[in-house]
Parts: sequence; C-alpha cells; structure tokens
Amino acid sequence: MGRKPKNVILLGFMGSGKSTVGRLLSRKLGFHFVDIDKQVEKNNDSTVEEIFNEKGQEFFQKEEHLVVQDLSKMKARVIATGGGIIESADSMKLLLKMGVTVYLKATVQEIYSRTTNSRTRPLLNVENRREVIEQMLSEQDKKFEEYSDIVIYTDDRSVLEICEVILENL
Repeated sequence: MGRKPKNVILLGFMGSGKSTVGRLLSRKLGFHFVDIDKQVEKNNDSTVEEIFNEKGQEFFQKEEHLVVQDLSKMKARVIATGGGIIESADSMKLLLKMGVTVYLKATVQEIYSRTTNSRTRPLLNVENRREVIEQMLSEQDKKFEEYSDIVIYTDDRSVLEICEVILENL
C-alpha cells in the first residue's frame, strides 16, 4: 500500500459485500466506517424497506444523496454505498472526488446465493429474484467498472482476502 487515500468508497451490487468488507477494511486502515444505507435509515428512523414502501425509491435516492453530501466534507472514511447509488450521477460525481473507488464485483450466482435469505432488499423481494439480479447487474456492471479505480472479484474470496487485495492496490 502506498499513501493512504483520503477515503475509500466501496461500490457494488446488492449483496456484493460492501458493508462486511467495509467494516474490516476500516479497522485495517484506522478509518471510520460509514454505511450509507444505515445512515439513511438513521436519518429517517426507518429501514430501507420501509422507506421504499412508504416513500418510494426516488425519496430514498434523495436521502442517499444528502448523506453523500455530508460525507464529502470528511476524510479517513471507508464508505459502503448502496447498490443503487450508481444510478445517481450527482452522488457518483461527489463520490469520485472523495477518494479511491473500489468495485466489489460478484457473479449473478454469488449475489443470488448471498441474498437468498435476505428480506431487507426491496428490489429483490420478488418471485423471480435471479432474473431480476441478472437484468439489473447486466445494466449496472459497466457503470460500476467505469466509476471504479479498482475492481476486485469477490467470488471464492474471504472478507480478509478481499481486504488484503484492496490494501495491495491502494
């Protein structure tokens, strides 16, 4: 690892491991960990699922952007973004200025396996979850790669291994 970056921003599809990797990576770097979804939940005293169901995806994205704006003034953070943040050009523009962006890339099968028992992902609470994952990932993968300074393949790697690869590439 060279010089520590100002911040490390973790990007990736739902279930790619951003929060789990982010917690360990922050400890290894001596940075604070921020999960944008959790911060939106805290700011609204509601879960992501409740916000989506009661106020809609557009409201959630606005709240997500407010969190990104607050974080843009901070340093020494590992930031786990929400899986859909890639759809917000304004949020991505800010995130790109904030530090090193890392795409935690996983296959459809891996994401499907990781999210099988999750009921906290409103966009995946559907009967045809695998098809939805395939469709969304095919639309978002190229964007994630374009916005990322580092791309890490996470299939068949432990959280520790993923953190080590990130640290080697900073």
